Amino acid sequence: MEKFDCFSCEKGGMGILGSNISDTIQENSIPDIDLFIRESMQNSGDAHLPMADCIPIDFNVSSFSVDSFLSFFPENIKTAFLQRKKDYKNDFLSFGDKNTTGLTGSLLAVEDNERLSKLVYGVMRKHDDKGSGGSWGIGKTVYFRLTQIGFIIYYSRISTDTGYQERLIIVLGEDQSKPSKLIDDPLYSGYIYCGQHNENAVNKTSPITDPDFIHRFLAIFNIKPYENDETGTEIIIPFIDKEKLCKNRNTYELEGKELGLPFTNTLEEYLTTSILRWYFPRLTKMYLKGNDGTNPSYFSVRVNGNDVEQQLENYPLFYYYTKLYFSIVAQNPCEGVVVKEIIRERGLTSPVMGKLAYMELTEDQLGLLSPKNLPYPYMYANCKPSTVEDAANKFRHYPIFAFMRQPGMILSYETSGDWTNNSSSEDLSKYFISLFVLNSNNRSSKTDKSWDDYCRECEKGVHDSWQDIVPPDEGFRSKYIACMQSRVAAEITNALHPKTADDSAYVSKTLMSYALAKYLPQFGYGKESGTDGSKGRGTSGTGDGKLTSHRAKVFDISDPISFVGKDRISKQITINFKEKVKDYYIELLISTSSGTKKVANLEKNGLPSPFSEIMMKGEFNSKRGISFALFKEPAEKMPFAGLKYHLLLTPNQDCYGIYFENDGENDISLSLVIFVTLKDPSIQMAFSADQKEVKDEED
Repeated sequence: MEKFDCFSCEKGGMGILGSNISDTIQENSIPDIDLFIRESMQNSGDAHLPMADCIPIDFNVSSFSVDSFLSFFPENIKTAFLQRKKDYKNDFLSFGDKNTTGLTGSLLAVEDNERLSKLVYGVMRKHDDKGSGGSWGIGKTVYFRLTQIGFIIYYSRISTDTGYQERLIIVLGEDQSKPSKLIDDPLYSGYIYCGQHNENAVNKTSPITDPDFIHRFLAIFNIKPYENDETGTEIIIPFIDKEKLCKNRNTYELEGKELGLPFTNTLEEYLTTSILRWYFPRLTKMYLKGNDGTNPSYFSVRVNGNDVEQQLENYPLFYYYTKLYFSIVAQNPCEGVVVKEIIRERGLTSPVMGKLAYMELTEDQLGLLSPKNLPYPYMYANCKPSTVEDAANKFRHYPIFAFMRQPGMILSYETSGDWTNNSSSEDLSKYFISLFVLNSNNRSSKTDKSWDDYCRECEKGVHDSWQDIVPPDEGFRSKYIACMQSRVAAEITNALHPKTADDSAYVSKTLMSYALAKYLPQFGYGKESGTDGSKGRGTSGTGDGKLTSHRAKVFDISDPISFVGKDRISKQITINFKEKVKDYYIELLISTSSGTKKVANLEKNGLPSPFSEIMMKGEFNSKRGISFALFKEPAEKMPFAGLKYHLLLTPNQDCYGIYFENDGENDISLSLVIFVTLKDPSIQMAFSADQKEVKDEED
């Protein structure tokens, strides 16, 4: 055999069109190289040989001869390729594993549950292997997204009843709607299979099994064939644009310029970072001890011959995350690490849903200081905040939370949301990191269904989140995921704001106050009302976080009230002063059973102000630098051009808010974070922001 036999699939034959490839995961925030790492390594994990403790994996980035590559194709494909006006790079990216089953199954690819059919022919085909990394069949489409033209090369060696068999097949997937397509045919689906002609095979093409042809073709990429008792799979992606892949969703703005993240200078460095980001738990033998020793093979990974695990110390965030994982699986926490069991008493054969480990790290431990000057940890973790300005947040640090199940891949890193309860810390000298590991050996006490399998079914197509199944699974009818998230969030909140021995009398009051401040008296989300059902004065909400006053759209709330300490809360407010918005009042009120009260009313009853300090920090027309204490500044100081502010004071000269006065000549954007320290943490607070000062029934 001298050349590939190529078969062009007609519309309807593949089930999907080539143009669908870019649509499947187009909106995902995970960069393409990260998706490639996650998908390819997870495929290796799913295909591990039962007796293999280790899966060697090699990533390679290099160049190849385009002429030599095209010489293996029939003239019509070669001619169509050369007629394209676009200049293609002669670089390629390859991924190869060993100690895996390889692409097993019939050469005819008629068996849906075999690996040849799934990986090569089953794009977008859902699969349900128990304990596998994924089930949606979407991840494999990322291979086509990495190449300038959609050639994906699959080489494999499998064990058979009579010995070993090598297999080689190429799939081309492209957008059939574009003028640059290789086949000019209205029925063309966008897929071409290149292998050996076989009328009985799916798409009339089966993998080539001729070792001589396969070895000559692999020599183009300087890839060594499998030998002796080796089995595995090699995926080769030619015609990549290395610079474009490095920049894909990996840029940030600084002083109006778009810059690449520091670890994306070369594709080799980026691959190393991504492997550590998603698979640090599975890069050492310690992984085998997880889930009571039932975890499968660990990974030994190299990038262009360099061992990835040996570079952990150059990546402090993942180095310490590895310590968190060791602390969980070894049941012997490393220094500085706290491990907590997340418990649910009913519904599971074991009450332990999983384990949470966390620790605090200094800037020095993370290499942020000179001489290392490494990027902020948020950037390494591919989570917001990811810009330099956000990562260097001058007001608070957000916790970094990661979670995983048995396959050993981190599903996602989070800094807010259900897992963390939007908690944050004002201790800017430290960063809080945490890891949750699912108890994958757990099962439903009702149906004996695996807890790991249930969570896998709860994942999205790109496997980056868990959400309870609707309608509910028979074995997990309650909101198990939501329960787990809330209990993890409670542990993280408690760790960020630890309670002291003196807090026992205050805890229940504070939590109740916080909940009421967050959900009931908060302005902008419905009208304030008392327990008697009488409507109080307030602003109406739009339901999406944006607020509208009764007279004009003047501001929006980007964060709810946040609990940043046992006696301190914060609120973020953005005010846009337009031409007709001259005045603006931000007031701190007391929430009572009969409605909101002004601080001045407390004085009438002989009570002092409940606020010991009010601080404001933020941005003026998108410029940082605002920071002032309302108790300490003169009442009519003008820190902003065109904008005056006055303190709102009680007769006893206690501050309870601020009044802004705009000269009306310019549009002004003011973004503030208000920090309020309470003398009594049992006080229930409310905020008001409007063009008029609050009037209550006692004024």
